[in-house]
Amino acid sequence: MDTSQSNNLEQGFQTAREVLAHAETHRPNFGHSPHGFLSQTHGFLPVTPPLLALPQNYQAWDEAAAMLPNLFSTQRVCPVLKELPLLSASAEDLDEVYLWRAALLLGYMAHAYVCMSDDKSQLPSVIAVPWEQVNQRLGRPGPGISITDYCGYNWFLKDNSQPRQVENMDLLVAWCGNEEERVFTTTFTEMHSYSDLLVNAAINLQEGIIQDHVDNVKTALLGILDFLGNMTFRSLLKIDTNPYSNTHVDPLIWSKAFANFSAPINSFEGGLSGSGTPIIQLIDALFERSYYKTSFSQESLKLREWLAPYHKQFIETFRRFSLSEFVHKSGDRELAGIYNSVFDAYAGKRGFLSIHRLKVYGFMELGFKIGRTQTNSGFAGETEKRAWEELDDTLEETRRERYIGKLPYSLRVKRKAVKSTASDQNTPIYQVVLDLKNQGLQFVTGDRLGIFPQNSPELVQKTIKALQATGDEPIRLTSAWREQIESITHQRLSTIPLGTFLAYAKLRPLLRSVGKLLLSLSRSKSLYDILERHQEDQIELWEVFELLAAENYDVKRFWKAAPWEAESIARIVPSENFRIYSISSAPLHKNDEYSPDQLDLTIGRLAFKSNSVDSQTEITRQGTASGYLVQKTESELEMAVQVFHPSRFHLPEDPQRPIVMFAGGTGISPFRGFMEQRRAESKSGPNWLFIGTRTFGNLPYIQELKTLVAEDQLHLRVAFSREDKKLAFEQGDFVLQPGQKGYVNLLLEDEADSTILWEYFKSIDEGGLEGYFYICGQASFGHTVIKAILKLIARHLPDTIENKQEEAKILLRRLVGQGRLMLDIFTTFAPFAAPSVHGFKYYNASEIINHNNDHQGYWTIIQGNVYDVSEFMYLHPGGERLLIATAGMDGTRSYEKVEHHLNSEVHSQLDLYKIGGVRRLNFKDVWGIAITPPCMVKTSSQKGNPFMFLSLQDFYRHWIRFVYLVVETENSLNNNFSVSQLSITRGDAPEKMTKIKAQLLLNSHNTFYSNSLEDILGHKLELLWNITLGFCGEDISITQLPRAIAKERSSAIAKEAEAFMAQVNNRLKSLPSTPEDNLDQWASFNQQLQHLQHCDRALVANFKLTLRDGLLMFEQHEDQVTKLGNQELIKALQQIPKIIQHYYTTIISRQET
Repeated sequence: MDTSQSNNLEQGFQTAREVLAHAETHRPNFGHSPHGFLSQTHGFLPVTPPLLALPQNYQAWDEAAAMLPNLFSTQRVCPVLKELPLLSASAEDLDEVYLWRAALLLGYMAHAYVCMSDDKSQLPSVIAVPWEQVNQRLGRPGPGISITDYCGYNWFLKDNSQPRQVENMDLLVAWCGNEEERVFTTTFTEMHSYSDLLVNAAINLQEGIIQDHVDNVKTALLGILDFLGNMTFRSLLKIDTNPYSNTHVDPLIWSKAFANFSAPINSFEGGLSGSGTPIIQLIDALFERSYYKTSFSQESLKLREWLAPYHKQFIETFRRFSLSEFVHKSGDRELAGIYNSVFDAYAGKRGFLSIHRLKVYGFMELGFKIGRTQTNSGFAGETEKRAWEELDDTLEETRRERYIGKLPYSLRVKRKAVKSTASDQNTPIYQVVLDLKNQGLQFVTGDRLGIFPQNSPELVQKTIKALQATGDEPIRLTSAWREQIESITHQRLSTIPLGTFLAYAKLRPLLRSVGKLLLSLSRSKSLYDILERHQEDQIELWEVFELLAAENYDVKRFWKAAPWEAESIARIVPSENFRIYSISSAPLHKNDEYSPDQLDLTIGRLAFKSNSVDSQTEITRQGTASGYLVQKTESELEMAVQVFHPSRFHLPEDPQRPIVMFAGGTGISPFRGFMEQRRAESKSGPNWLFIGTRTFGNLPYIQELKTLVAEDQLHLRVAFSREDKKLAFEQGDFVLQPGQKGYVNLLLEDEADSTILWEYFKSIDEGGLEGYFYICGQASFGHTVIKAILKLIARHLPDTIENKQEEAKILLRRLVGQGRLMLDIFTTFAPFAAPSVHGFKYYNASEIINHNNDHQGYWTIIQGNVYDVSEFMYLHPGGERLLIATAGMDGTRSYEKVEHHLNSEVHSQLDLYKIGGVRRLNFKDVWGIAITPPCMVKTSSQKGNPFMFLSLQDFYRHWIRFVYLVVETENSLNNNFSVSQLSITRGDAPEKMTKIKAQLLLNSHNTFYSNSLEDILGHKLELLWNITLGFCGEDISITQLPRAIAKERSSAIAKEAEAFMAQVNNRLKSLPSTPEDNLDQWASFNQQLQHLQHCDRALVANFKLTLRDGLLMFEQHEDQVTKLGNQELIKALQQIPKIIQHYYTTIISRQET
């Protein structure tokens, strides 16, 4: 056996250029060096395409690998692979030309065998021996599959004249061969297809540092920024959970069929992860990452050893140079701005790592809920413990590790000017111009700018007065506050005056979380009532301090307390957040410049009315951020800013595509930048703008619009809601003519315009012009435009279509899935109970829990509001599966976990679907006592205390949470059993039953019976039973329900049912490979399988029904429920053993032999 090839690679390269030169001069003629792929033209991918076959005498490997999807489908992997001939992969027998293909084939066969084998530890020698030989020759730590095998060498082009993009690639070797595997894998390949940008920019950056050439370093950093933009917003987003996307990945199929395939199968391997790619390893080296404490970080260190020798040595050269030190010593402010823009695009809150984390969360939440127990990187956990949240925390901690020695950075820019945008000077819409000269701020057309506002001096003074302070009192900061202050002021401070603290604090409206903290400290009855009525968004923090002081609470304690004490204002009140505004200009600059000199925003000055703390009077209040931006100041206003790149709001890559923009008022903001960009491009397609405004005098940017229309750069259509006028363009000027007042939807009824738009709606394949459509405005405006678009589509559909309205919805969804309809919905302040486009109604939880299916629709609760997401699931970036998983229950926890509540891009769009709020029940001040279950007494918090003291509100909270657990289980079943109508492997019809599909469905039943049912019938139910007895039935034994459940689960009927389940599992193993081999046997088995599914669904539905009976008692009787509904509450839980008995009886009632 030959020695490791890496021993033959020269050591001691000092620069990346030297490594690259060696790789290019020593590249074999066939283009695939055993030392790895490295070139100027192809980056970390091979210069010549991967080989399609091995030599004739290794044909058995090619054929076996090609069969894997079929073997997976029929579950014949192990017996077939065992029969392979034992072939040598030594240097004497297998030419190095074929090493990479051999590594790919053997790696896939090894993982396939282990995935399907009962003996996970033993590979047959026919795979193990040559696999070890190949990996040794490639200089790897041991036998294993590397990220380069997985995505660097596992692809071929469908059309050799087209680029290496997901749409144009397929896999050389596949496990299940479905679209989920293809799209997911080739997405990583596409990321690497841009790596030539990264490799060349990294080399130029290194040489710029060596030569002390600041401008070269700037140029190189901008090259890395281009690469990050491609990787994040072109490639990563192609893993798209929208079912109407061209690159749709169903997270259900991904989790069940493919996700665990690349998990480690021996001690040498690391879990295949993006952190092991040469791309991520190189960027971490560039930005001098040195902290690796989390489990994922440790895994990335292990994966570093699996890098190909060229990749390893290339990356190692960057650890000899300090980019951050070079930036610091240069004293060049623009360079610092560019450096931070690039680092933020990688590791920032909206950078690659954060968007990757968000995507991972959605896949992992669903995966763990449907039975997945481990990730590829070895992370394991249980559904009950919400393992996906722990995983998400670890990912976030890993991201933040990269900031050790750095801090989240914001640029400080000065306001240059504030201008009115309309001819009517009373129109509160302003153009705010920010000075970016020599700042290095980078953005692209369609981006948004985060502004960190300061509260008005008047609001700060009110709050100081309410705190009975002067404003000079020193406030000691928490770590979170210290980090935020350093980020926005660039000063490291541990103490700041109270007045300064309040200028940066979140003072309006009162946050619910802050209200709850203040309530826990003060026990204020008035504050309790405000929170119970969900009226916290009506008041400001100073009003609460005054309220507490009036109830004799010493508010001075808030600013006197140390930061580790519960009463510290720095612990209670968070800082403000960056407020997001669409950028109203394009990033145009001269060729010899690195960034634009200025940036424009379009700001609507917000004023609104809300109730005072006593709800007796209405107070006019001002918007915090808009007021801050347009305020008149004696000195220059300087502010902290950050760029936010929306995932899905950008100009088409092909500038010749038509664009159609719909703007409501200040919704013109991003489109002003769009038009600037399109005007600067030599051959841009048609531009249409439909805008709604009150009057001609309110129309923003009239002179600019006039110029664009005069130059034939813009087709402008304006709807006036308060004037019976229409706008025409004659002899170089706008002319008002008699017309009908109304909204933008009226404009789309024009036959000539709608005919043109219909051609834009159609794709090129359909004979259309494939235009791109954008909507920017408030929720009501977006709703109006979407309805008008649906009407337009329906009008132009052929008469042969029966249900044009339904077909129009499908076409609209497809438009969204193709990325050709993009929304930027924003909100101004509105109270909790403010009506949406669908009105507002209070709903009982007993009604909401029924809306988790196709028949009733899909509703979800977020922060107390109720949303009908039946249609939103086709627009939601996370896809339909995630919304189904949280339908009929409170989804606030997941929503806030991924910080959607802080992302206006998501949060505002939800307003399109708000239908009301959850009815709050009034339980008054009723308390009770319950016996702590034995399992809880053992915990440290309950040790030695056999009793629990709870309010009636607590009792209800336990009941509704248990109901939500059952609903969540029902949702998981619905997701799991939908596999029966989906394709698992390539070429299978969705409805076709295969052996692997049968196994997955049976696994879903087994997981439900073994895990989900145990969770429902375990300590949570025991706790609810004890609390129910504590409030409602003191003379009933607490052991009654647990014993009754245990009796049913150990009964003869239960054992017979479990024997039937085991029989079904065993029967699957003995079935012929395909239904066609024995139709009768398969039909009989399928009936048994469907019977188990029916029983599982019915069991959960019956649980929900009996628990809903209890909910109805709470809703009907509220604070009197323990008197008037006590028997019904107990009876509802006593039904559970009977439901279990019925479940077992039903299972055995239709046994088939």
